[in-house]
Amino acid sequence: MTWRVPLAAVLLSIAVLSPAWAKSAAELARALQLDEVVEIIHGEGLSYADSIERDMLPGGGGALWDKAVTTLYDPASMRALLEATLNEEMSPEEIDETFAFFDSPMGQSILTFENAARSAMSDPEVEEIARLAYADARDAKLPRLEQIDRFVEVNDLIDRNVAGALSSNFQFLRGLVDGGAFAMSESDMLGDVYGQEPEIRADTEDWLYGFLLMAYQPLNDETMEAYIEFSRTRGGRALNAALFEGFEVMYRDISFGLGLAAARAMEGSDL
Repeated sequence: MTWRVPLAAVLLSIAVLSPAWAKSAAELARALQLDEVVEIIHGEGLSYADSIERDMLPGGGGALWDKAVTTLYDPASMRALLEATLNEEMSPEEIDETFAFFDSPMGQSILTFENAARSAMSDPEVEEIARLAYADARDAKLPRLEQIDRFVEVNDLIDRNVAGALSSNFQFLRGLVDGGAFAMSESDMLGDVYGQEPEIRADTEDWLYGFLLMAYQPLNDETMEAYIEFSRTRGGRALNAALFEGFEVMYRDISFGLGLAAARAMEGSDL
């Protein structure tokens, strides 16, 4: 979302309307442990880039590929984008409400468990264990799943993640085409990508529930209920929307850049 207003008007509105206790997007980013989140995503990204190089560039991508990967997965740039999105998409009141929840001992514990689970699942063996644990939990009708079902529904996690995955896949394919790896119309690209939707949806559900079960296993029912209720608040909804927006832009740009870099590496041309 972008718009233009006189700078003086912006400064005046901040001075008049922002209470002394208002938290900044930077303070919220700190409370949300975004440095740790970006570090995990950075590691995942480098592993993903390695898999692309193995599968699509059997002779190796070379120095230009390595440079592109380093640039695309720059942690400082990724964090800055996410913080800027919080600032653009959330009101001061929403930032304050969200900060109050996550800066508390309970909120920090939740985030620490989430980051630990996400980091652990970077290991394929741990990820497989988490997926199997979810299947077993479904078969056993584990009570915690009822809470996680409500958490997923409130935050629209399945549809949002599926949409993000489809968008990233499309951008990667578009990067390959724009880079000259092969010719393909936009309608054909869309058809190819959206034809993967059922498979991506099933994979997303298995991964997501495996992750959430692992992350929230240490939480008691009361804490889990508090987290669900926070997700229903104005601040919780705004945070969820802002983070998905930020990650959508980040992964869109990275995916297109990886596709373009891969195509040019195939040709042996300069990036």
